[in-house]
Amino acid sequence: MSRINYYIIGILTALCISFCWSCAEVDLCEVEEHPHRATLTFHFDWEEDSEDKPEQMLIIANRIINTWRAGFVVELPDGDGMVTEGETVFGKLITMVDEEKNEVPPSEDETGEDLPNIDEQPIEEDSDENGGGETESEDITDESPADEEDETSSEMRRMTVKGGEYQFLAINHNYEESEIERLEEFRSDIGITARELYVKYKTNPKDSVDVGSRAWIDYNAYGFFIQSAMKPTYYAFVPKKQILSGVESDVFLSPRPITQEYTIRFRIEKEIGVKIDTIIGVLSGIPERFELTTQFVDVSHTHKMVFFPEADYDENEDKTLLECEGRVNAIGLLRANNSGYNQGPGILQLCVYTTGVRDGVSVKKTIYAIINLYNTIGKARPLVTASDEVHVQQNGYEIVLDISSILHIKNNEVWEDSDQDNALDVWQKARNFEIDI
Repeated sequence: MSRINYYIIGILTALCISFCWSCAEVDLCEVEEHPHRATLTFHFDWEEDSEDKPEQMLIIANRIINTWRAGFVVELPDGDGMVTEGETVFGKLITMVDEEKNEVPPSEDETGEDLPNIDEQPIEEDSDENGGGETESEDITDESPADEEDETSSEMRRMTVKGGEYQFLAINHNYEESEIERLEEFRSDIGITARELYVKYKTNPKDSVDVGSRAWIDYNAYGFFIQSAMKPTYYAFVPKKQILSGVESDVFLSPRPITQEYTIRFRIEKEIGVKIDTIIGVLSGIPERFELTTQFVDVSHTHKMVFFPEADYDENEDKTLLECEGRVNAIGLLRANNSGYNQGPGILQLCVYTTGVRDGVSVKKTIYAIINLYNTIGKARPLVTASDEVHVQQNGYEIVLDISSILHIKNNEVWEDSDQDNALDVWQKARNFEIDI
């Protein structure tokens, strides 16, 4: 064999060795401070008008190639959720799947609680051998001495991950109202992608809706009930960021609310002498699932929300017109397929509780009215078609549904006027489908 052939064989052998080495990531260091890990610091950029900022957020780090995942609970220590550089505190560490070592995260018995209940996650010591960081974390409480907090704060702020290209997802949410769908599977199965993570709002039957002691009938026999979000759910998503081993990296997150705030305005015209004691509103067409990485709203299943409009309930007996306004926080609102329906999505029901006088005797009555908001929702456009022309996404965060037609109540009944001030959406007496579900 010629000398040239030997050179060629030698070069090819060297290239093969180099290629094989580059495709395998092996942690060779067994020191406590791992030089091949990257230290992360998270910074939150809140909008100026953000309200009810959370005290903590769950952050998921997802390495896209050669999958490695970890979840961190990040404490936001200044109370109002504002985090500036150097103040980010890492609380508890949750280890997720490591594709390199084919590892499974701790079982429920080991952790004491299934993810995602971050409020009660135990603190775990996570070594390099299980694909997590080396940080041993402790909770910071208001009762901790100031000097103790100073001693541990630098360690609490450290969180290390393996180098690579990452997605970062941050979220807080109320576990009584919703769940992060498929998070447990994402945690342990590399076949589940971040695209499959949804916030799914819990649905309940009518009997579980708290309206106090008042009896009421649901005339829209469709779907279940979703609780209106009591506090905003915030999330942030970074689709791609390169993290270099052995380098301190800053991850900037801009949380935004998942829910839209809907303001529903309507007017009731009544007779003098009739007092409206209170009103219960039921709005239908509320989606239950929100895709976190794409911000698409899943409208395949929609439900209803109960709300309690504000009005002058104390002194309206001598008034003929009552201005009412209610609010709900929801991930979207779907209208009916056409304006002729009185069942399904896009329907507003009102239960109007009144007190009047008949033959000198005080009489209480519940009046049920219903309106298809086909044109009102169409004008507000809370949801629009996404750029892919297939999915649906939100169109703004503050949505006003201003109902132009006036609800007329005469002789303690809904008065149906075919014209109704030339309004496109008209009030009707709720009837036909008297199904108490």
